[in-house]
Order: sequence, then C-alpha cells, then structure tokens
Amino acid sequence: EAFGREVNGVGPGKPPRKTYALEPSDYDHPDETYFRFMAMRVMRAFDYLKSRPEWNGRDLIVEGVSMGGSQAIQAAALDGDVSVCAPSDPALCDHAGGLADVPRRPGWPGIVAWSRNVKLSPERQEAVLRTSDYYDTCNFASRIRCKALFASGYCDSDCPSEGVYRAYSAVKGDKVLTVDPEARHCRTRNRPLLELLETLKSRDLSAEAKGEKAAPAAQVSHEKPYDWQADVSAPSAAQETAIS
Repeated sequence: EAFGREVNGVGPGKPPRKTYALEPSDYDHPDETYFRFMAMRVMRAFDYLKSRPEWNGRDLIVEGVSMGGSQAIQAAALDGDVSVCAPSDPALCDHAGGLADVPRRPGWPGIVAWSRNVKLSPERQEAVLRTSDYYDTCNFASRIRCKALFASGYCDSDCPSEGVYRAYSAVKGDKVLTVDPEARHCRTRNRPLLELLETLKSRDLSAEAKGEKAAPAAQVSHEKPYDWQADVSAPSAAQETAIS
C-alpha cells in the first residue's frame, strides 16, 4: 500500500475523504503522513527508470509544478543521480513561516496554520509542526547538489514566492531563479529548463546522426548504492531544527 495510495492519502478502493491531505491523523507521526508515501513513490519510479537500458546513465532531469515541484526537489535531494532539478511554483515550502517574529506566508497546504485555525489540541499542534518539518521543501532543498532551475510567480497565492525563495536560498550548488511578476499559480514558465531541454535534444539528435550510442544503464557503476528508504524516514540536520 506504500506505493498505491491515492492523492487524498487513502488506499486504492477505499472511500475518498472530504479533505485533501488535511486530516489531524495525517500528522501524528512522520512515517504515516501522505507526503512520505509521495516521496517513496518518486524514488521507486527512479529505481525503475534507472534500470532501463534506454537510460544513458548521465541525464536524469526532474521537473514539476506545484506539488510536482516539491516532488522534484525531494527527488534531487534523495537521489544523487539526478543531474538537473527544475521546480516551478513548488508547494510545501516554509510550513512554519507563519510562526516567525515577522510572519511569512507558507506554501500549500499551510498545515501549521491550519492546525491552529481549526483549534487542534496543543499536543496535536506540536505533532503537526514536528511532522511538517520533515517534509518542508526548504529542508530538502538544502541537500540538492545538482544544478537547480527554480521558477516562481509573484502573483502565486497558493505557493507564495517567499517560501520558494527560502527553498532556493537553501540550495548550495549551481542554481538559477526565474521570476515572473505577473504569473499566478501553475502559470510560471521555467525558461532555463525549456532551453536546456532543447540543447539536450539537439545533442542527442547530433549523436544519433553520427551513429553514436549512449552507454546502457548496466554499465553505469556507483561506488555505494543509495538507501533512499532509510533516508526518506530520517530527518537531516536541517530538518531537526525548525525554520525560523
């Protein structure tokens, strides 16, 4: 069932819930929240993709918008084979931003603010805060080591630029941020990504014309297999400290 949960957090064939990833029980423990299973599905998909002979063992680009953007960041943080991470308007950024001395707008789903608005018990509010920290995109971004191409729209009220900027700032490697002052949610064009894809397409077409073939995945060696299942359940050093 770990890889079969639907987007509303329930298993296949079970009745849908009224809420969307916003049930108090979702955040009692980091191992039980929907977002853990989401990350596991991404990594399992990578296991399959990298086993295919079509993969050249070199180019592994992850891109997505909104929750897909957060998944792209998780993938780049957890899999060292990712070559480019390109999130646009990523969700799950800066969950605890509203608790700062100068409050910041958190990204969707705003679970920390939600836990207080619906007046959960103090114990449940603390559990939500602790669990949300495990799946804060800003913390995952701090682990990215590949090239990162971020995009954000100033008019995005679902995944505000404040949180996207914090995630972008956490990336330690080569990175580019594209900002559209008029774009709303899911309307930001990631131009550097589009240019990169065109460059790779031209390169591959040129190699094909010359009769060159990329090395099959079976010939790609890794010094140490990456244990993503252990990593997705354990917080990083950054995750152990709430973002302030």
